[in-house]
Amino acid sequence: MKFRSIIQNNAYDCNIKWRMTNLCNYRCSYCIQHADGVLSDVREAGKSLPGLAETNAKLLDTAGTLNRLMEQAPHKSFSLLLVGGEVSVLDIPSILGQLKSKKLKKLHITTNLSASVAYYRAVREALPEDCVFRLECSWHEEYSSAKAFLEKVKAVSAFADVSVEAVSTATNGDRIDELTGLLQGYSFPWKIETDKRSVTSMEEKREKCRSGWGSAPVGGPVRYTVTLEDGSVRTYASANRMVMDLSPNGRFLEVEGHICTEGWDNLDLDGDMIFQRGETGECSRKRVPVSEFVWRKPLPCSGEQAKHCSLCGNMSLY
Repeated sequence: MKFRSIIQNNAYDCNIKWRMTNLCNYRCSYCIQHADGVLSDVREAGKSLPGLAETNAKLLDTAGTLNRLMEQAPHKSFSLLLVGGEVSVLDIPSILGQLKSKKLKKLHITTNLSASVAYYRAVREALPEDCVFRLECSWHEEYSSAKAFLEKVKAVSAFADVSVEAVSTATNGDRIDELTGLLQGYSFPWKIETDKRSVTSMEEKREKCRSGWGSAPVGGPVRYTVTLEDGSVRTYASANRMVMDLSPNGRFLEVEGHICTEGWDNLDLDGDMIFQRGETGECSRKRVPVSEFVWRKPLPCSGEQAKHCSLCGNMSLY
């Protein structure tokens, strides 16, 4: 399917996605990262996760560098998305203590909500007063009951915007039904994802993605506005849904010649590394230390990556 343009409707001048760690304190049977061996060892009783102290120290330093980048940028507002692994195993309050820029206007964390309510409150208190705090709370029925989990979501909703998500598998239908039934008594937005481990074809993957995002009444801003060759317009809340709809193979778009805003409207961090586009617009998916990052204004996408762009991270085109 051909398109003329993709415009990202940013509420903030720059969106930062920071994959902080592969450490996690859960081992869910349906977790793709766990199945692929990406996640580090589970926490033992009374012991910290292996490498936790070193990871915290590295991220503390990276946060200070990121803060300087934000202050040096011409942008007036930033949103920051923190993902893992499970980020609550980290010392997020201390890490945020290094991000003191008043330009930080939104913090969004995906979490299994296993940390204490006091921990999440400390995260809130580490933020600028006018910064929006959002918790995307993932329920894992192998570790907590639906009732206890939702009561904890209610507790953190006193100081954070919240939403609930869960994964529906071939064996947990009754528990998902219990969760969605209990959710009727709360005002939280929520969604149910489908288990993608058994997907055997690209078409099945496309259908799983569509049904997963459409199976529950979770709202969200229109993030992408797409104009097709015939002049018709489509809108999407997520890059995944857009790529699934517009790509012939459900994975990549050919975007050569479009303007890519990665490295200006969006930053993509992985630990202490950051994605850096070339000076002339080429996209090699090269990552450099955050201390070496250079702000570069949007340029036409070029290079081999332009023929198979998956809109990785928060990459946007217009």
